[in-house]
Amino acid sequence: MSDVPSTSHFTQISQLAKGFGVGGVATVISKTSVAPVDRVKLILQVKSAGASRWATNGSRRRPFGPLHRDGGLL
Repeated sequence: MSDVPSTSHFTQISQLAKGFGVGGVATVISKTSVAPVDRVKLILQVKSAGASRWATNGSRRRPFGPLHRDGGLL
């Protein structure tokens, strides 16, 4: 009997690299999708005097208009 594992060292490293790559892509997607919501949240918390500009008034999409106009898409 041999003490050699069934998968090669190269295959194990390849699987590890693939896992890191997939994790990195998932992180980029999640951070990119959550960032605008966090910006709106911070603006609502900080700008209490100008909050009427950012007020939702029953609509959830309204705060994103000035956000896009002031800061752009990214």
